[in-house]
Amino acid sequence: MRTLTLFAAIVFGGIALGLSSSAIAAQRSSFSIPEFVAIENQWDDLVGEPLRIEGRYSSFTPTAMRFLNCDLFFYLPSGTPRPLGRSKTLEVTGRLKRDQGELKFMVDSVQQRPADTDQLQISRSLLPQNDAEPWYELGQKTVKRARFYDDALLEKLGVDLLERGLQIERSRRKEITPDFLKELSVKAARMGIPQNRQQSLQHESLRMQLDQRKSTANFEWGRFREQVEKSLPGSIVPLTSLSGKLFDEYRQKPIETYAGASNHARQQLSRLFYLEVLQQEMTDRLTPGGANGDILARQYAAVAPDDPDFAQQLRDAALMYRSGNLLSATRTELLSLSQQYREQGDTKMAEAALRKWLDHRAGQLDRAGPSDYLQTALDYDEWLDQREQAEAVLLRGIDRYPSDAPLQGLLTKWGFIQQNDEWLSSEDAPMVEPNEIELAIQAGRIVPGMNRKHVVATLGAPKTMTRIASKSENLLIWNYPDVNLAIRFEQRRQRNNYEVVHIGPLP
Repeated sequence: MRTLTLFAAIVFGGIALGLSSSAIAAQRSSFSIPEFVAIENQWDDLVGEPLRIEGRYSSFTPTAMRFLNCDLFFYLPSGTPRPLGRSKTLEVTGRLKRDQGELKFMVDSVQQRPADTDQLQISRSLLPQNDAEPWYELGQKTVKRARFYDDALLEKLGVDLLERGLQIERSRRKEITPDFLKELSVKAARMGIPQNRQQSLQHESLRMQLDQRKSTANFEWGRFREQVEKSLPGSIVPLTSLSGKLFDEYRQKPIETYAGASNHARQQLSRLFYLEVLQQEMTDRLTPGGANGDILARQYAAVAPDDPDFAQQLRDAALMYRSGNLLSATRTELLSLSQQYREQGDTKMAEAALRKWLDHRAGQLDRAGPSDYLQTALDYDEWLDQREQAEAVLLRGIDRYPSDAPLQGLLTKWGFIQQNDEWLSSEDAPMVEPNEIELAIQAGRIVPGMNRKHVVATLGAPKTMTRIASKSENLLIWNYPDVNLAIRFEQRRQRNNYEVVHIGPLP
């Protein structure tokens, strides 16, 4: 059983019993001014009944007084002394009277009562420490009374009672669960506890759910995010920065920091928590190896533009996945991978990826065509500036495809010389005196004895050609209109072995 003082009894009267205003008027004779004003439409039913009214007075004269927020005049007996001291709380007895259509309260006695804050201190000292309900009851009525009188101090004291009730209820709970914290938050809202306290309970409940997600099969991220957005204002508002003392403290002690933060700071912390939720969701959705990192990075960046660093972590995961699967990458995929490394300032990784891919490709060229040798050689030279490695690939290619013109052309461009069917670098080729034909080629002249290759090397391919065959000879005539030359070849002993025998102007 709990014991309440007269103040508590007055504050909790009829309403604590859950009675309607008309039932209160019919069954009670004692009212606080808040209660009495609430049943103003029932005052006529109370005319002539002995009543006891308690509340704060607003004016006091030798003949009449008025209570705060009550329009009714209370007429005093002659000689009633004016109340002294700081307390504005009075208790009067008397009856309602209707006089010429005017409703009056005729006072029989006046007694000064302790101030609300003094009486509340006494009432609080009598509350049990192991039962939350009396704290809730006294707290709710105190808050209601404070709001009636617009008394900020009394309202704060009432809220303190309610919060103490929450603490007691929580302390007596064997297991703290997200649902229990959510119930406390709902109760806090119903009792009028300020929103910051409600949000603190909601935040703690949501954090506990997030911590328990690993043991929850098929955790519904979308539904959970909706709860965060609905419960914590500010969670979907991007931040201008994710650094600072407040955020560092929250990362260390999230529950305590959130509970003690101002309203503005709490909105910022709500956003920080929301980003944490998004990060853990993306981490859960990231496939082993990080193959879908780019997709998740785009999704994260769309809802979290204030956290580019984590989006980059997701891209890095995809980058590492592609690096791990580098050997099976296409040329386009390789170049994209290399470019991403360069954009991140990691040129060493960019070059390592190119080298690894090219070395693997070079090892597979035995099953490739001449164009593959040519492209691989060019890639070594252009991508990695490795001319020596590129030349080695070219020489392998010309060994397999000795007549391939593009391979021959690139070798020649890079300073190689063909001697006796062998391609040698200009440094390795033995120094020999050039013969007449070689001197003519270098001078751009055609001389008898040249074969078709010599002529092509000097003038290029002919514009037109004529073949003349007879029993005694086979002739081949190449025409070069641009230099006005007709070159006649004669077939020698071997088939297709033609030599220049005459050089003259076009006919």
